[in-house]
Amino acid sequence: MFRKLLLRWQNRKLLRQGTGGRSPVPFSMAKDIGVLFSDQFSAEAGAINDFIRQLQQDGKRVRALTYFERPHSNPYAFKFDYFTKKELTPLGHIRNEKVDQFTGFSFDYLFCINGEDFLPFDIIMQRSKARFRVGTYVPDKEKYFEVMVKVAAGEPLPALINQMYQYTLLLATDEA
Repeated sequence: MFRKLLLRWQNRKLLRQGTGGRSPVPFSMAKDIGVLFSDQFSAEAGAINDFIRQLQQDGKRVRALTYFERPHSNPYAFKFDYFTKKELTPLGHIRNEKVDQFTGFSFDYLFCINGEDFLPFDIIMQRSKARFRVGTYVPDKEKYFEVMVKVAAGEPLPALINQMYQYTLLLATDEA
């Protein structure tokens, strides 16, 4: 409970600091894509594997980051970095060099694939230097994203990922 309160405090502090103006480049011109995803989807790893493969086929360099609650086998077919519960400090910081590198990288687009509210991801999204952030719709989280996608309850993960991808293609074109 105390840890959660400190994470919320850290999150509010980052929101007050702001992140400066963000603006997309046309997706066709984007080179670097970040994917922050929840390991809650490990049973549906094929959808995330397909998404990463699609981005790579589009000619994008992809860096991925996830959170593991506990160690387990790797169901993903791509290279990714991760952080664990042990690396979350009581003051709301994440002590992980790979997280620091991920948040410090200037992605053209950053996709956050998460099915529920998760404070460490909020902190990562706030610290991120990404030009354009795309995520799952969660009430009161509009400040974290330039585009949020909402799917109907019970929709499978591939539907969410497909909508994120399609909206990004539509909103960040030369005509937008």
